[in-house]
Amino acid sequence: KKPRSDLHQAFLWLSLSTCLWFSGNVLSMLYYRDLEAAIFWYRFGYTGVPFMSISFYYVYLAQFKKSKNILYFFIAVAIIVLTYLWLSKDV
Repeated sequence: KKPRSDLHQAFLWLSLSTCLWFSGNVLSMLYYRDLEAAIFWYRFGYTGVPFMSISFYYVYLAQFKKSKNILYFFIAVAIIVLTYLWLSKDV
């Protein structure tokens, strides 16, 4: 009835982040012979992982109508994790 509700948006972001993670894993396995391409697709896939937990918490917020202050903290942590993932050579 309300396509723009917070709960619908939360499930959209959850499904998109899961799809990103799954497709990145599949493509990294398909390019197993080319190490550079496999590492790129590994990083691409794991870009969605921090947003899965953010999406779960967003579902909780949408259900119980709580404050979004902690959500902003989780987004900041996700940005730090993604910066480390893409700029580090430790993969």
